[in-house]
Amino acid sequence: ETFSRKAIELKPNYASAYANLGIILKDLGKLKDAKKYTKKALAIKNDFVAAYSNLGIILNSLGEIEEAKLALEKAIELLPNFSPAYYHFGILFKDIGKIKESNLALRKSIELNPKYAEAYNILGTNYEDLGNIKEAEVNYYKSIKLNNKDISAFINLGNINKKLGNFYKAIEFYEKGLEINKLSTIAI
Repeated sequence: ETFSRKAIELKPNYASAYANLGIILKDLGKLKDAKKYTKKALAIKNDFVAAYSNLGIILNSLGEIEEAKLALEKAIELLPNFSPAYYHFGILFKDIGKIKESNLALRKSIELNPKYAEAYNILGTNYEDLGNIKEAEVNYYKSIKLNNKDISAFINLGNINKKLGNFYKAIEFYEKGLEINKLSTIAI
């Protein structure tokens, strides 16, 4: 945060510094400030695709769904093959309970970037929510194959096995999650 603020102080029209500060503030849970700085980045550079996509995430987190959709649509308008914007649309639709639309957006994200592990993981959670355990597992395993350092797919596989009564297998997945992040309370 300090570095981005210093960059802004030194170069007040440096859009990337504002966008980076927006991301940092989002991660810190300071969503209103994140929105303000991301919008400032866009005021400086109105074709900043990643900033529009990040603004979409921030607005979605603030519950400003229509505005979030507009920001993500703008990112896609500027760069139709920008996989993260489709991924963020997938999250947005999932958050508002539109699983079919979420799956379409996530599949488009994966089509554009077949190595997008997080998209496979969220797609897996969607299938799990729909009761399609087999398809959920397939997507979780794809996520792990692409990024075996992300705890969430391991936890999701553990949860599925726990629900199915496969407790030993569930424990194996939870333990793998703990190997990745020994401080995780999710895997305990």
